[in-house]
Amino acid sequence: NEINITSSSLNSNDSNYQPQNVTLFDDNDKHFESEDKPNSWLCFDFKKHRIIPTDYTIRSCPWSPNNNHPKSWVIECSNDNKSWETVDEEKDCSYLNGASYSHTFTMNHQKSTEFRYIRIRLTGTTWANHNYLKFCSFEIYGQLNYNL
Repeated sequence: NEINITSSSLNSNDSNYQPQNVTLFDDNDKHFESEDKPNSWLCFDFKKHRIIPTDYTIRSCPWSPNNNHPKSWVIECSNDNKSWETVDEEKDCSYLNGASYSHTFTMNHQKSTEFRYIRIRLTGTTWANHNYLKFCSFEIYGQLNYNL
């Protein structure tokens, strides 16, 4: 109840593809999967909390290299869910191009601002040249503050 996770789209209503699955760190059978659309995104709403993000970890799905693993994306933050600030940008990143690869990224445009919303948004195609946003887990690290 502390966080709401939404997405630009869902590839299926099947429970194996839902946004909340990215929090199931020990379950490789479930993952998040958007439709094959440019700029697909996954957003975390921290509701009553604010976060100053510093790092994040993504674990890819258990598929072979050059599948629909993320390749280029941005991490964006907002307080109104309308105007977004980029806090990290990855281009042609190969760290997730393999079965259940995990990598921790440091925000390369880090801000000292507290944010309510954090989203990951594709900025290019996957390693299989599609626009699916797919991965098994996503963790955000930083300073979490309660906001009344």
